[in-house]
Amino acid sequence: MPPRWPLFATFFLCILFGVDAFTFHSPKGFELVRRILLGALPTFEPHSYQLDGVCKVLDKVDLVAVTPTGSGKTGFLFLTIIVMIAIAKNPSLCPAVTFPKDPAIVVVCPTNSIEQQMEGNMAKLGIHALMINAETVAAARTRGEEDLWKRAREGISMLILGPEQLISRGFQDLLNYEPFYDRVCALGVDEIHLLAMWGLAFRKAFTQIGFMRARFRPGIPIIGLTATLLADPQIADAIFDFLGVNRGEFYLLRRSNARHNIQILFRTLYSGIDGLYFPELAWVLSNRDKTLIFGATISLVFRIKIYLDSRLPDSVDRDLRIRTYHSINWPEENLETIELFKSHPLCQIIICTNGLAQGNDMSRRSTRGSGFL
Repeated sequence: MPPRWPLFATFFLCILFGVDAFTFHSPKGFELVRRILLGALPTFEPHSYQLDGVCKVLDKVDLVAVTPTGSGKTGFLFLTIIVMIAIAKNPSLCPAVTFPKDPAIVVVCPTNSIEQQMEGNMAKLGIHALMINAETVAAARTRGEEDLWKRAREGISMLILGPEQLISRGFQDLLNYEPFYDRVCALGVDEIHLLAMWGLAFRKAFTQIGFMRARFRPGIPIIGLTATLLADPQIADAIFDFLGVNRGEFYLLRRSNARHNIQILFRTLYSGIDGLYFPELAWVLSNRDKTLIFGATISLVFRIKIYLDSRLPDSVDRDLRIRTYHSINWPEENLETIELFKSHPLCQIIICTNGLAQGNDMSRRSTRGSGFL
């Protein structure tokens, strides 16, 4: 750490001669960031609230962003790294600040589906992203490919991890590799509301995020994202504790998540949820809207799938019309299901567990959710 007196002397001289220290969260900073982003993404116009949050992170201020699903939460991550990369490559863009030559953001995601979508979206933006979880590590080993942790050492701008990977030996070795340690510029955590919901129940690794943050370089900002941070102060404080941030010491960006185009209907289920027949769901076959059906267990997902399959004529491709999404499926199969649902007109229904409810963007088609069972 550099001695404090030169910083104090610089601050004193700035006051003495009327020179303002540069900050990204300022009119000049906003304009600079917007110009950089438009240069990198000519067809993309960042929202003002995205610039607001990104500039705070660039100033090394922790960010907790609460914005609706589909409003561009992931933008806080990829817009930040795009600006960092641009300034690292061309320091003349902003001589007042510096970023590592090969900057990177580590992102923690709660489910494989979010990791898969994020990796794919980053690739479309020209950002080198790498997803590491138990499945991808095993798959790479089976194919005889290079160790993913070694591959992450350089050239990867967005490292996407499951929470369990934060306490793995592979990640420990990666942080001990000094060149990687030096180039990490931020820690992102998606769907932070799950820190309390899942972390206290069955995924204890969620509770380690705040502790793991202490292993990064001092001053690394955290980017916490969610659409559903409850107003209950006890729940919110528990989430902030898991993140390792304190009230009043981070920037809270909260936007309304009211969705006036969503209609909620309740229908009574008269058939037994442990049974094999679900006539109350038969209407989705004739409705022909894109539909998600959420089941509390994988067993329930299978039974609903079997019942709806039995209601279709033999001429219909059942495995295309009705898909399932759950943790027993291969990751590639779940990813294929999402892509088919978005792009194929005959893929109408996904029967899934709660994992698909977290952070998934189905905006390419009008989607009707038939609720949780």
